[in-house]
Amino acid sequence: MGVRVSVIIPTWNRAAAVVEAVGDVLRQTETDLEVLVCDDGSTDDTRRRLEAIADPRLVWLDGPRSGCPAAPRNRGIGKARGEWIAFLDSDDRWLPSKLARQLEVASAAGVGAVSSNATRLRDGKPTGTVVDHPRPLIRTSDLLSWNPVVCSSMVVRADVLARCGGFPVHRPFLPIEDHALWLRVAALTDIAYVEECLVVYADEPATSVRAGLSANADEQRLALYESYRRWWKESGQWPSLPHRLLVAARCFRSRGRLRAAARRAPAPGATR
Repeated sequence: MGVRVSVIIPTWNRAAAVVEAVGDVLRQTETDLEVLVCDDGSTDDTRRRLEAIADPRLVWLDGPRSGCPAAPRNRGIGKARGEWIAFLDSDDRWLPSKLARQLEVASAAGVGAVSSNATRLRDGKPTGTVVDHPRPLIRTSDLLSWNPVVCSSMVVRADVLARCGGFPVHRPFLPIEDHALWLRVAALTDIAYVEECLVVYADEPATSVRAGLSANADEQRLALYESYRRWWKESGQWPSLPHRLLVAARCFRSRGRLRAAARRAPAPGATR
C-alpha cells in the first residue's frame, strides 16, 4: 500500500544531525508519510541511532560510499511508495507544517511540484533567506538563469519524477545535480513557490560535498544545458522550438566564454 509522501534523506556520517532531521519529518502535521534514510557508506553510529526510533514509517536504506548525494537519493526514489516525493538533506531542518502547507499550495495551483523559501543558517545563526523569487511559480525560463529551488524544500509528484530520470550521478554534475533535475521537472510541470520559510538551510561551505570543486560558472552552465538537451532527446519530451533555440544559444555563449578564457590562460610553464 502506498503513502501520500515519501521523504528521502541522503546521509553520510551525520548521526546527530540526521536523527534531528528524521524527527522533523515524523512530527509533520501531514502524517501519511514514510521517511527513507539513504545511507552513503557511513562509518559512524548513524544506523544504530536510527534503529532506536520506534516508528514504522522510518526506513533505512543501506548503500556504499559514493561521495555524491545523487546516488543515495536515486536509491530512495527507486524504493519510494509515495504519491509525492520530498527531499531533505540530513543537516537541514523542517517546520512542522512544511509538507501540509506545500501540498495545499500544489493542489490549489494544479501543479506537480512545489518548493519554498528557507532560512539560511551560517555558523549556527540565521543570516536571512535563501531565495528571492518574486512570483508564485518557477518555470524553465527561471531555471535556465539560476536555481531558485532549495533542494530540502522540494516536493514532486512521483509520476513526474519518474519521467525525469532521477538525479544525474556523474562527478562533473555534482555542483548542479539538483538544478539539472529541477530543470527537467519544470519542463513537465510548473513548480509552485511558497514564499514562507518552511525550511532551515544549513549553509556551511567547508563541510559541503561541493567543497574543493574547481568547475567555474560557465563550465557548470554548459553541463546544465547539455544535460537538459540530452534528456529531452532521449526521453522524447521535446520543448517548443523557441525554447530549444534559447537553450542552444545559451550553450553557444557558454562555450564561447570557455574558449575565450582558455586563450587568455598562460601556457603551462610560461612565466609572466
